[in-house]
Amino acid sequence: MSATTNYQADVEGIRKRIEKARMDLDDLRLRRLTRAETAERLERWVDDQASLVRASVFVSTATLASVSIDGSAFRANAMGDINGNGTVSLAPYLCWLDPEGMKRRLLAELDEIADERCASTPPKDRKRALEQREAKLLQLERDEEAAIVAAEAQGIQIARRPDVRPDVVLEVEGDV
Repeated sequence: MSATTNYQADVEGIRKRIEKARMDLDDLRLRRLTRAETAERLERWVDDQASLVRASVFVSTATLASVSIDGSAFRANAMGDINGNGTVSLAPYLCWLDPEGMKRRLLAELDEIADERCASTPPKDRKRALEQREAKLLQLERDEEAAIVAAEAQGIQIARRPDVRPDVVLEVEGDV
């Protein structure tokens, strides 16, 4: 680094990159699903919800002129679908009435948030991506420490981050 180096600006730039690298790592560690995985999960959920409605009871009683039609199939509590707190879930009925419409609507909602909330790395590539990002973060932290040490050599004091890894500090100082 030359005498005209702005050490503080260099360190701040590295710190911004460290913060981004940490966010990338957190996203991978959260094991967010890709858009395709999320879509598959939502579609499976709609199918599962629709399967909870037992309309065949209703339809079969309608075929008998001597028996009144049994509407209990459409009572949530008759199916044991009360949510413990006295509320009834309409999801099974909505999914049963229009499963494709429900899927389209949920997938449209997913499309609105996918870029922000879904992983871009498929599960089979996550381990390798995690290792690469951890290595990148370590290198950025080493670069930050090297810049701080170089500034100190010029008489410029730059405070270390409170969450700096001790091994990084000791490693860089040991090389000087």
